[in-house]
Amino acid sequence: MKNKGFTLAELLGVVVIISLLLLIMVPLIINGVQNREGDVNEAQQNIIYDAANQLIDDDPDQYPENSGDIYCISLRELVNDGKLVDPVKKIVSTGNYDLDNTSIEVRVTNNKVKSYKIREGESEVNKCNKNDNTEAIKIITTPSNDVWSQTKKVKIIYPNIEGEAYTHYYSIDGTEKN
Repeated sequence: MKNKGFTLAELLGVVVIISLLLLIMVPLIINGVQNREGDVNEAQQNIIYDAANQLIDDDPDQYPENSGDIYCISLRELVNDGKLVDPVKKIVSTGNYDLDNTSIEVRVTNNKVKSYKIREGESEVNKCNKNDNTEAIKIITTPSNDVWSQTKKVKIIYPNIEGEAYTHYYSIDGTEKN
């Protein structure tokens, strides 16, 4: 009677073929997962940026969108305004964003184009908040420069070395307010 089992050579051949397939497939699978994590992270950032953009669009008096303006909007502010839901989870990594120590830095460039950056941690949020006062003289016109109005007001913020800003207000009739 003949033995109906596999020979050692046949078993080794099968193991080698499976190993080669794994060597080819595992890196592809890992790269695919990493690419998807990047896509998910980018999608989450876009959701946060859209929430900040909605807040700016909803309150043009506070955020007039003049060229050169920089706004720091905390996640807490976005949650309180109903633009995001607490907790704001980090999808790719574990945990949640710290609502009080995470801000969205919004820079208004030419033609009202906005760029966004998430700043996490107390020191990063402080850097974001200092941008309003220390980088340059800021001129904020309300209503915006696109609208003619008899009630136009100009707020000029002069930077100071200590990080404190000196603010001066002017109205269209030439009167000064402080």
